[in-house]
Amino acid sequence: MKKTNLLATLIVLISVILISSGVYLAVQFSKPAIRISYINLPQNLTVAFTKIAENSKESKKEHIEILFFDTYPTKPKELKRLLKSDLILSKSGSIPEALEAYLEEFNLDYTSTLPSTIRAMGQINKKQKALPLVLDHFELAWNKKLISPFANPYEAPKSIEEILRIGYLAKENTTTPLYPFVCAGGDDESLINLIGVLIEAFFGEKAWIETTQTAKTIDPKDLLSMPENKAFLATLNILKEWRQTGFLHPEWFHMTKADVENFMESNLALFVSMCFSDHRKISQKAIERYETSYMPASIAMKESRSLTIPSYLIMQIKTKKTNQLANTILKEIYTHEGQNILTNATSLAPTTSQAETSDKQASDVRLWAAASNKALPSLASALYKNPEDISSLAKMIRDYLEQ
Repeated sequence: MKKTNLLATLIVLISVILISSGVYLAVQFSKPAIRISYINLPQNLTVAFTKIAENSKESKKEHIEILFFDTYPTKPKELKRLLKSDLILSKSGSIPEALEAYLEEFNLDYTSTLPSTIRAMGQINKKQKALPLVLDHFELAWNKKLISPFANPYEAPKSIEEILRIGYLAKENTTTPLYPFVCAGGDDESLINLIGVLIEAFFGEKAWIETTQTAKTIDPKDLLSMPENKAFLATLNILKEWRQTGFLHPEWFHMTKADVENFMESNLALFVSMCFSDHRKISQKAIERYETSYMPASIAMKESRSLTIPSYLIMQIKTKKTNQLANTILKEIYTHEGQNILTNATSLAPTTSQAETSDKQASDVRLWAAASNKALPSLASALYKNPEDISSLAKMIRDYLEQ
């Protein structure tokens, strides 16, 4: 009887050990080698980065978990979910304060091939808390045929005043319909980014920063009524004047990106302001008629230029144990092959000095970023993280411009 009980006990113990081992192995097997979070990223970039991550694995058995977020989470539950990530990719803007304390500081091993201005896109108080992946740009484009009677079509305008002079001349001396300046103001981000570009071009980087700092302390609906927010309101009044005098299309703040492309295809738009990423989506037939540059400053603005060149950033969450796959991925991003994968997928500009570019436009964006005093993010992203706040502000801007 004792032998039977002992045997039964041994069987139970062995079963428990086997079951426990099986559970442990199952947990270990199912645990991802790395978690990567994408926050409001275009699909082409998520696919390209995932490809780099997959190519960086030492074994096919290593599992990569991908998380998607529409915006930076503000609720504790969602923030906790985000903080389980090893790597986070997001469009540039100010990194949320709630996230800063959890971010790893990158060393020069990753950033040595980046020009200092581009490297600074991911710095907070001179600490490298993020790394730029690829570069966008809010550009000025002009129709070479339409501008040629009034200026050299292959030379960028040297000031906003020159753009105005050329635009009004063209409008007065062209028999066919023509609009001197158009922008897809019906798109919230394009509308706010044009304002950001003009704030810097008229009043300088300091005024741009003051605008973003003011926005952090108040509700979007109050931003237009703040008396100390002089540069922001002055820029809105400049845009109102441009519309009233016919320099801007009368419905420009309702125009879609498709409307702008139609105007470009029909030779109706002399100057166009848009993102480089949107430029890349314009038909070849239309875009080949245009030259591009950055928005020039006003003659009265004497500061060094800080251009709106948003980037996509990568951040690494601090962990007790080093994630070797994360380190491998981070190094791979800045190799020749890694930059090629990212830029070929997105058609944007590379960040490293040595990376090849697909064409002159991409090369120019990188050059302008490196040569500028500071590369500024999208004003829309820097002002607010919540898309609802951005939409709310954009609606109030349109209501103000229509008065």
